[in-house]
Amino acid sequence: MTITPMPTENKDWGFWGTARVSEYDVEMTWDTVSKWLADRLNLTALQVRDTLDSRLGRHLCDDLSSIDGGPRSPAVINTHLDRRLSKGNWKRQFQQLAR
Repeated sequence: MTITPMPTENKDWGFWGTARVSEYDVEMTWDTVSKWLADRLNLTALQVRDTLDSRLGRHLCDDLSSIDGGPRSPAVINTHLDRRLSKGNWKRQFQQLAR
C-alpha cells in the first residue's frame, strides 16, 4: 500500500525531532520511512504518523545512525530497514507496537 505521508504532530520529539537533532534530511527520512512502514507493515497513513511521532519513532530514527555513512538516500534507508525486517521477531513486534 502506497501512502501520502502525513505531517508530524511532534516536531520536538519522536522521529522528526530525533532526525532534526541528528542533522538528517528530515523530510526525506520522514517520507522514506513513512512509505516503508506503510508498504512493508501494511499500516495506514495515520498509523504511520502516530508511530513515528511516538517513542518508537525516536528509537527507529536512532537505529538509522547504524547505517554506514548515515541515512543519505531512500535506497539506503529502505535497504537498512529491509535487513532489520528480515531478522527474527522484528516485524511482529513492530506491528504490535505500531497498532
